[in-house]
Amino acid sequence: MSMMQRVRLHGRRLAAGVAAGGLLASGLVAIGVGAAGPANANVPRIACSWIEAGGLDTRENTTVCRGPGKKATVVIHRDCWKYQPPRNSFVRVKQGSKWFATDIRVFIRKVDSCPESHPWLTRVKIPTEGIGLYDTQRYRLIMPAHEVEVDDTVVQVKRARLNIYVCMMREDRERTC
Repeated sequence: MSMMQRVRLHGRRLAAGVAAGGLLASGLVAIGVGAAGPANANVPRIACSWIEAGGLDTRENTTVCRGPGKKATVVIHRDCWKYQPPRNSFVRVKQGSKWFATDIRVFIRKVDSCPESHPWLTRVKIPTEGIGLYDTQRYRLIMPAHEVEVDDTVVQVKRARLNIYVCMMREDRERTC
C-alpha cells in the first residue's frame, strides 16, 4: 500500500470516527456503530484460490481455501500433468493490463497421489501478502514447449498456461470474491 493510499485510508477512518462520534454523542446510533466495528475486526481472513481452464466453469470445483491464521499467508496450488513439466516452468503475476515475472518457484515431482494417467505434480506456493480483502490477484503458471521421452518415444509437448486466481476473504461470511 502506497503512502498516499495509507494517508487516504487514515483520513477516511478519521472522518468515519468523527462522524460516528457525533452520532453517538447525539444518541442516534449508539448500538449499531458499537456492535458493527468490533465484530468485523475479529473475523479472521482465509486465503482462497481457483484455476481457469478450458471448457466448463472450473471455479466452483477447483476452489480451495486455507486459513485462518498463519495458513492463510500462502496459497499452495497443486496440479497433476500427463507429461513431465519442464524445469524452467515459471509463474507470472498480472498487474493492471501487463504480466510480470515473479520469484515464485514451481516444484515438480512424480507422485503416487496423482492419477496414474497424470503422474507429474506441479506445486506453486503463492504468498498472499499485499492482497486486499475481496481483491482477486491473477497469476499464470507457464510451462514452455518441451520434449519428453515416454516408452522410448520422444513426445513434443506444447507450451501450456494455467491461470490461477488468489483472493482473501473473511471466514464464515456469505460474500465471496
